[in-house]
Amino acid sequence: MVEIALDRMCNKVVISAVVNTCNEEKYIKKCLEHLRWVDEIVIIDMYSTDNTVEICQRYTDKIYFHKREVSVLYARNFGVSKAAGEWILVIDPDEIVPETLAQKILELVNSDWGNKYVACAFPFKTIIFNKWLKYAYPIEWHPRLFKHGYVSYPARVHSQPIVYGRVYSLPAKDEFCIIHNVCETIDRFIGKMNRYTTDEAYHMYKDDKVKFSIYDLFRKPISEFIHRYFLRRGYKDGIEGFIFSSLMSLYRLCTYLKLWEMSIKEWMM
Repeated sequence: MVEIALDRMCNKVVISAVVNTCNEEKYIKKCLEHLRWVDEIVIIDMYSTDNTVEICQRYTDKIYFHKREVSVLYARNFGVSKAAGEWILVIDPDEIVPETLAQKILELVNSDWGNKYVACAFPFKTIIFNKWLKYAYPIEWHPRLFKHGYVSYPARVHSQPIVYGRVYSLPAKDEFCIIHNVCETIDRFIGKMNRYTTDEAYHMYKDDKVKFSIYDLFRKPISEFIHRYFLRRGYKDGIEGFIFSSLMSLYRLCTYLKLWEMSIKEWMM
């Protein structure tokens, strides 16, 4: 088991884990079981209609509610504001922090490491269709541990947090990887895709001032498939690599179709 730090025994909240939820009863129990070592678990729920909240109540009484949004990123800052910890660990309900990474986190926050850095980026192993797509979706780094007050989140799907200071990145070793179960079924992928592509198209149109073009409508989806399946060698991931590369191509197509739709609606007004 992970050793309990001295500050924790003195009831000082050193690490707060912030988890945003919305109908995640399938994943949340396993996620929270791997967070028992933190000093505080804060749940921000977007009014789940399944048993998510009931499951969370077994692990914490720090449960708050936020209006439902297209993505949990819209509630990240709200969740951080509810945390009392000196350090904030942001985890999604379909992610797992292995014990070896938990030990490393405790080692870092209980050393002078925090005098040099304000955040730590972890390598992520993304599981799709119950398989790690080593080539089509290789390891990525995301800052998920940070000092309270040193990070803010833009309200936009797939955006990266803004970090006000130096970020330390752990090496891409298995023992330091967060396990991210993105989707086990095509149905779950399509559900996420519909929400996320709407948000991406909106911000491309309103914020980035991207103009729709027939050229990009064809080029972007084709480039996405070529990049993942051939350049990243997603073909080495077997049939799952082909399916995922195809779905990501469809994701780009939907984004640009929705961009077209927004352009047409504004033109007609």
